Amino acid sequence: MVKLPLALSIGALALGASLGAQAYQWPAIEFIYGNADQETRGDGYRISEDDMSMGLRLSQELSPYVAWELARISYGDINDRYLDGDAVINENIRTSSINFGLRAQIPLEQGFSLIGRFGLAKWDYRISETDSDFPGDVLRLQSSGTDIYYGVGLKVDFTQNLFFNLSYDIIEMNPEILGVDLEHDVKHLNFGIGYRF
Repeated sequence: MVKLPLALSIGALALGASLGAQAYQWPAIEFIYGNADQETRGDGYRISEDDMSMGLRLSQELSPYVAWELARISYGDINDRYLDGDAVINENIRTSSINFGLRAQIPLEQGFSLIGRFGLAKWDYRISETDSDFPGDVLRLQSSGTDIYYGVGLKVDFTQNLFFNLSYDIIEMNPEILGVDLEHDVKHLNFGIGYRF
């Protein structure tokens, strides 16, 4: 189980950097909007779709080069429709995650910085399904877990308080539904407008 040591390592790095930097900047809040390209695979099953994403991110810059981040993001839905005999099956998959990790940043000129993200995502994977043979009934299934997320991007500081992020992040979830192991990838192109207090 590599996830617990990884979580402890991330926490130790953040704490160590925080103690060394002694609050380089005030905390910041960021509103996230983007597009999540999602795909579920497993046991001969494959479905993919992209949808609008929305979220909220809190961060604390510990130095000019590192920050910790905590985010809650909803990646939207995937919808599928197929026939099972004469029955019409409608399926909806909805995903979200709480992400905690570090943001490394390389300051450039004129307020621009290259950024990289790495951390742990506590994700939630929900399926709802209807069957035309049973109108009004909804089958609901859920799986949750923790996996790694990572990404790259660009940050722009417009003023001392106002900044902008553009990033491409990936989460690889591994849900289990009714004993079937699935793979669910989220490729998340997003931008955020943030305010540093």
